[in-house]
Amino acid sequence: MSSLEDDHEARQFGLVQSAESRRVDGYTRGPLDDIVRRCRLVLNAGGNATVRALPAGLRVDHLLGTLPVVAVDLMDSEDVRERSSGRDMLERLTREL
Repeated sequence: MSSLEDDHEARQFGLVQSAESRRVDGYTRGPLDDIVRRCRLVLNAGGNATVRALPAGLRVDHLLGTLPVVAVDLMDSEDVRERSSGRDMLERLTREL
C-alpha cells in the first residue's frame, strides 16, 4: 500500500487520495532481482508497484512512512504532480529546521 492511499497523508502533500488506486509501494532488504523473479514483476515506469532495495545493514525502519521519506520517494515518481509535491514538502521541511 502506498502512504498516499491514506487521505490525511495525501492532503499533507497537496494530493488527492484515490479510492480506486491499486498502487503498492514498498522496500526490500533482499536482492531486488529475487523479488522481481518471485513476484513476476515487469519493469514498467507507469506500473502500479514500486519496490526499493535498501542497502544491507541500513537500519531505517523507524523512518519509513515519515514525511521526509515519502517526499523523497515522491520525487522519484513518473507523475509530475507527485514529483512536485515531494519537492515542495522537502523545501517546507528544510525551512522548518
